[in-house]
Amino acid sequence: MTLSISINDLRFSYGPMQVFESLSLGPFHGGEFITVLGPNASGKSTLFKCISGILQPQSGDIRLGKDSVFHSPMRERLKYIGYLPQSYNSRKSITVFESLLMALKVHGQTRVSQQDLKRVEEALTQLQIASLSERYLSTLSGGQMQRVGIAQMIVRETKILLLDEPTSALDPYNQIDTLQQLKQLVESKNLLVMVTLHDLNLAARFSDRVVILGDKTTATCGTIEEVVTKETIQQIYNIDVDVIKHSSGRMVYVPV
Repeated sequence: MTLSISINDLRFSYGPMQVFESLSLGPFHGGEFITVLGPNASGKSTLFKCISGILQPQSGDIRLGKDSVFHSPMRERLKYIGYLPQSYNSRKSITVFESLLMALKVHGQTRVSQQDLKRVEEALTQLQIASLSERYLSTLSGGQMQRVGIAQMIVRETKILLLDEPTSALDPYNQIDTLQQLKQLVESKNLLVMVTLHDLNLAARFSDRVVILGDKTTATCGTIEEVVTKETIQQIYNIDVDVIKHSSGRMVYVPV
């Protein structure tokens, strides 16, 4: 089943601090890799928390297909939407393998089948963390925990993945490798993957579409060539860049 997400007239504030006044975005569909850009405190994390149900907006609607997510119990929403925060740590005394089995509980399962074990093993292999399967979560690095979180969503067969700065704890090689893994999930399983990033060049390399959060009411959405221009970067980030078209066809952004 292919799902889509759309945001309509979203209004959210932390007390007197308004984050979104009337934000509308989408729809975003299965088979797309969407990157959300914007300066610090522009509302990137808040947007994902509203979509996942962690935060409740004051007004507006978020639709999963034709249905409002606010009319669905959290357990039902978790069957379709997975959220991985910036900092994902655990002190639980369970192994990586056990944590992936526990992720199946969102579907109400109490027994583990051979098919479940196969799904766990495939996720470990796909994320290249099979060597960590017997490690305790409390012993993992931030980057390793990010991959475990993604593997948990794969095991649950989540259709919409929201990842808040999934490369923040990774070295350059693993940043590219992790985003490549996510891109492959988009293409092979027709998932909708939405990530927040600060690296414009990573966004250019992997994104089908990009969202740039501006002020409380506006957001720009389109291909990287359409929306991430020299003028936009100056306006949003207050820096000057050279925009170069690489031989691969991708845009490259070089601060000057």
